[in-house]
Amino acid sequence: MLISKGKLELVEETLKEDGRTPLNYYKFIYDEMPCCPDCGAPMHERSRLSGKEGRSFTGMDGTPSKVEIRRVVCDNEACYNHTHPKRDLPDILVPYGRYDAEVHQAVADGSNEVPCSPSTVRRMLKKMAGQLVMLLWAFTEMGMRLSICEEDCRAADLWPTLRAAAVGFDRWYLRAVKMNVNRFGALYWQCSDTG
Repeated sequence: MLISKGKLELVEETLKEDGRTPLNYYKFIYDEMPCCPDCGAPMHERSRLSGKEGRSFTGMDGTPSKVEIRRVVCDNEACYNHTHPKRDLPDILVPYGRYDAEVHQAVADGSNEVPCSPSTVRRMLKKMAGQLVMLLWAFTEMGMRLSICEEDCRAADLWPTLRAAAVGFDRWYLRAVKMNVNRFGALYWQCSDTG
């Protein structure tokens, strides 16, 4: 999976099958073609997932939407990604998230002005806490200074410390997600304890 920059273009405003709920269909216009994260070779578009196959999400206004995304493959025939396409998500989305990137950033910033329930916000924060190692790596790559003392590690909530470290860094959570997905293809690092 990769994340790329671009612009969102509204294709169609319609209603869901119930006839009352709005549903927007978008096309994402990508800025550039990514390079392969494994071998560094150029990539090209293989296909697009649109319509019913498109990615569903809910924006900050609470309106359900779908966006078409592309699948890309590596030009290097010896690379694994030549025969195994990767989804190239727009930067308006977070991998495996049902809400758009701005909602995730607002939750990471501690805002209560989001179109989801408090239990969903708690699940999002728990999922983000599972990405702590990824966040710490991205913070150092972005040049952030972060000092976590032993008391912070024992505390149930590291978010005030992370938010304080991110002051002055615009869209810090989304930048960290994009860096990790594009470099490692995932949001989590898994440790296997054979102990």
